[in-house]
Amino acid sequence: MSKAAPAFSLYSLGRAACCLGLALGLWLAAPGLAGANGDTRPATPQEKAFHAQALDACQQAAPAGPQGWDLVDRTQVNELNRVSTGLGKSPWPVSFRLAWQDSASLRAGEEKTMRAGLALLAQRQADQNFSQLQKQLDGLNKALGAALKNGDRPQAQQVQERMAPLVAQLQALQADFDRKFQEIQKENQPKDARASLSIQVNALYEEMRGPATEEPPLRGHRVWRGQGGHASQQGWREGVTLVLLGKWSLEKSGETTTVFTAQTDAGLPATTAQAVAVRLTADPARARQMLEALDWARLEGLLAR
Repeated sequence: MSKAAPAFSLYSLGRAACCLGLALGLWLAAPGLAGANGDTRPATPQEKAFHAQALDACQQAAPAGPQGWDLVDRTQVNELNRVSTGLGKSPWPVSFRLAWQDSASLRAGEEKTMRAGLALLAQRQADQNFSQLQKQLDGLNKALGAALKNGDRPQAQQVQERMAPLVAQLQALQADFDRKFQEIQKENQPKDARASLSIQVNALYEEMRGPATEEPPLRGHRVWRGQGGHASQQGWREGVTLVLLGKWSLEKSGETTTVFTAQTDAGLPATTAQAVAVRLTADPARARQMLEALDWARLEGLLAR
């Protein structure tokens, strides 16, 4: 049974990577230390006020999560105490994030994947060709160990040459098993089961993977959509809908990356909201529905101050 571990690691590794990414994101987004990078200093009253106002606006503007879904991530709204000395005079960045998931749907998909994976494993274990290859390699491996122990290098070389084509066959069978298991994952992993909202005040740069399609505007703000797809080891990833408030320019548009840059005024105080980027990662229809429920007036009010 231990031979099956590498195949199932594709599934477990994907889940572990997601958890690690979430933990890292929470650490980087710790609200008590804006722009943490190297030395810090106490936040000024103006910086504290701007930070609080921006976070409050983001929090109040955010729509409710999908009915029946669980809230799995939320930016903690705390008072700003210290800031990085490296922020300089650039527009002050403030970030807010929410994430939801349909836990019941995801759990059902995992159970289906595991059942189908176990059936696939049993099928492989019953494969006479696979079993015979394992037995041949076990015997040759013992012969190789004996030759090396006796210092018989010519014999060891002969054994290795006999093992090489058998190893190639076993690797091909393992690759086929992994491919079939990934197909099982793809078939059983539900779509429209996760959603996340990110609001970046004074975002200066936004990037979307792959080509982006412009959609109908929301309250006069430009809207862009990047498509979802299956990612190796991570499974299905929903596409992103991006709404940009303020002055933005499209710097790069291509098959692999789309890049937007905010146009800001260096003469304004750093604690002035000049650009806002709203990123909703979800099923296309759900993303649009949630964005239409967002309180855009609150975010527009930040830019008007």
